[in-house]
Amino acid sequence: MKKTITLAALCLLFSCKLFASHLASAEIRYEYTGTGNQYRIYLTLLKACEPFNASLASNEMVYISSSCASTTQLTLPLYSGPDTIANYCAGTLNSCAQTNSIYPGFERRTYSATVNLSACSDWKISWYSCCRNGQIANLSNPMNADIYVEATLDNSVALNTSAWFANPSPLMVAQNTATTIPLDPVDAENDSLVLEWYNPMISSSSTSGTAASYAPGFSFANPLGTGGSVTINANQSVTILAPLAGKFVLALKVSEYRNGVLVGTTMRDFNVMSVNTGGITLTVPDPASPMHYTTCPGASNTLTLNFTDPTPTDIVNLSITSPNLPGWTFTTSTTSGTGTGTANISWTTPTTMNPATLPQFYFIIKVWDNGCPIYAYAEYAVVIQTAQCNTDSVWSGDANADFTVNMYDPLAIAVALGQTGPARPGATTNWQAEYCPDWTNSFMNGVNMKHADCDGNGTVDLTDLTPVTTNYGLVHLKGGPKMKTTGVPDLYFDLTGINFTPGATVSVPIKLGSTGNMMNDIYGLASSISISGVTLAAPPTITYPASWIGNSSNTLNFTKVMTNESLDWAYARTNHQNVSGQGTIATLNFTLPMSIPANTQLDLTFGGTQIVDKDLVELPNNAYNVIDTFAMINPVSVHEVANLLQLAQVVPNPSGNSANLQFQVTKSCGLTVTVADAAGRVVSSENHQLNNGNHQIALPAAQLSAGVYLIRLESEGVVRTIKWIRH
Repeated sequence: MKKTITLAALCLLFSCKLFASHLASAEIRYEYTGTGNQYRIYLTLLKACEPFNASLASNEMVYISSSCASTTQLTLPLYSGPDTIANYCAGTLNSCAQTNSIYPGFERRTYSATVNLSACSDWKISWYSCCRNGQIANLSNPMNADIYVEATLDNSVALNTSAWFANPSPLMVAQNTATTIPLDPVDAENDSLVLEWYNPMISSSSTSGTAASYAPGFSFANPLGTGGSVTINANQSVTILAPLAGKFVLALKVSEYRNGVLVGTTMRDFNVMSVNTGGITLTVPDPASPMHYTTCPGASNTLTLNFTDPTPTDIVNLSITSPNLPGWTFTTSTTSGTGTGTANISWTTPTTMNPATLPQFYFIIKVWDNGCPIYAYAEYAVVIQTAQCNTDSVWSGDANADFTVNMYDPLAIAVALGQTGPARPGATTNWQAEYCPDWTNSFMNGVNMKHADCDGNGTVDLTDLTPVTTNYGLVHLKGGPKMKTTGVPDLYFDLTGINFTPGATVSVPIKLGSTGNMMNDIYGLASSISISGVTLAAPPTITYPASWIGNSSNTLNFTKVMTNESLDWAYARTNHQNVSGQGTIATLNFTLPMSIPANTQLDLTFGGTQIVDKDLVELPNNAYNVIDTFAMINPVSVHEVANLLQLAQVVPNPSGNSANLQFQVTKSCGLTVTVADAAGRVVSSENHQLNNGNHQIALPAAQLSAGVYLIRLESEGVVRTIKWIRH
C-alpha cells in the first residue's frame, strides 16, 4: 500500500477542530450458547480519541422486546477492552496515547451478557446512546443526534448465532480513489447472508429507530456527496469512493436466511474517514484458506491460512488471537513475507468437548502491511463449528453393540448393571450415533460397557431398558462401529482432495488394502453402501476402473439400487484365480443437492460386507477392517471465483417478473448457469460461451412462482452459488 498523507489533511480531520468527538461505531449481535434458549448478547462500541471525547461506560444497557414478551432491560458488563485501534507505524503516537496527536486513535470496548429467549418469531435486541462525532459531514447536526442499532431473531424457526464482521471500523479510505474493504462476514451456521446499506438511525424509542437526517448535499442514495459511491460487491466486500475529505457515517445490515426463511438480522453503524492519500489496499485471505472449519471431540486439527496483499511489494504481517477455552491448548505461528503472509493454527480438541454446549468458537487474525505512516490492516475471524464424530459411537438401545436392538440387549444391561463411566455429551434416546468416551470396563467380547448405558446418564441401571423398548427392532448398518484390528487391510472410502459443496458431483474412490497392509488371496466381495445425512435427487452409481482386482475382461459386477441413498453391489473375478494387492477397486459417484446447507454431516457406510476366495470361503471378519467415514458439506467460497468470475449478482434481488444475472469474466470461458428451487430441483439450466468483459443473462423469473432459488455458476471446475428471492 502506497500512502502520502499531508500533515494539514490529518490536522483538518482529526484534531484542529475542537468539536466534541463521540461514538464512531456501534454493532450489536448475539450468539447461541448451546443451552436451552440461552443467548449471549454482544455490543461493540468505538469512540474517537480526540479533544473533548466522550467516555465509554463500564457497562451498557440493551432492550429486549417481542410480541410474546414485555420489553426488558439487560445490563451488559464490560466483556473485553478497552483496546486501541490505531494503524500506524512503530513510534507514531496516536491520539489515544497523546491527546493532541494528529494521528487518530480509537478505543474499542465490547459488552456482553446472557439472556433466555423463548420460541418467539420477532425478538428484537436494541441499543441507543448519544451522541455522534461532531465532525461528521453527511448528517445534519450530528452532535445532537444519537445512534441506534438493533438485532433481530426468529427463535421460533431455529436457534441461531448471528453473522458478524470481525473487521473493525471506522474505516479509512483514500479521497477520490475507490477503496475496497474486505468485510468477510462470518456465520457459524453458514446461513445465506444478504448485505444491504440502510439509513443510519436515531432512536424514536428504546426499541425502535427512525432515519437520521442527512445534511444538505447528501442523501441515503448519495451518502458521500456528489460523485461518491458505496457498493456491496458479490464477494461481500464493499467499495467506497469518497470525493470529499472528511468523516461520514454509513450503516450496513446483514440478513440471514436458512432454507429460505429469514432467521435474523444485525446492524453496524460506523464512520468512514476519507483522507488525501495514495491508494489504500488491504490484505485478503487466499481462496483456499479455511475460514470456516469443523472439529469433533478428540480430533487433531491443523489450519494453514495464506494472505495476499494487492500491492506485491508490501510486507504482510500477521498476529493470531486464540479463544480462551479452559483445558484447550492452541499452538499458533505466523510467517511474514513480501506480498504474502501465513498463519498456522493447530490443536487437539478434547474428547470431553460437548458440541451441545460449545456450538462454535473463533480465532481472530490481524493482518497489516508495512505502509508508513499509516499501514492498512484488517481483522478476520476463522469460525470453528463443533460437531459430534460418529467413530465408535453409541446407539441408544443397542446395549451389546451388535447393530440391532432386540431381546439380547437386556442381557447386556443385566451383565453391566451398576457400572459407571462418563455421561454421554448431549445424550438423547434418538436412534442416532452419539459420541461417548470409553468407559474403564468392557464385556468379555471386547465391547465397551458404555453401550449398555442406553440413556447416557453415566450409570447402567433399569432405566436403560426404556430406550430398548423405544428403539426395538431398529438396525444400523454393520461394519462401521466395530473395533478396528491392527495389522490387517482396510476397506474404506478415500475422501482425499474431495470438496463436498452444494450441487457438486463427486467421485469417491473405494479402496481395499494399503502398501503396509496388502489384501491377500481374494476373489471378490459384496457389500451395501448407504449415503445418509442428505436426500439425493438420483441414486448413486458405482464404476469400476481397471485395478489390481482385474479389468472388464476378467471380472463381473452387479449393482442393485435400493433407494436414492443406498445400493447393494458385488464385484468379483471370473478366472478362478485369487489375487493380492492394494488400492482403488471401484468408484462411488453421486451428486449433492444444491439446497443442502453447509456444515451438514454426510455419512458413507458399508453394510453386510463379505469377502470370499475362489472357493467361496468367506474370510473371517478379523482378516480386514470395514471403515465407515463422514464428511462435512463445505460452503461454496465466494473467493473461489475472484480471478475468473467477478461482481456476480442478481438485479434486482428480490425481484418480480423480471430479473437479470449480471457479472464480469476476466477471460473467455464457458459458463453453465443452473437455477434450482429451495428443494434442490433444477428448474433451468443453460450453457454460455463468453468473451472477456461484462455480461447480463435474463433469468426465467416470469415462468417461476414466488420463492427462494439458488443459482449455480460453474466454469472450468469453479463453482459459485448465489441466492435469488423471487417475489
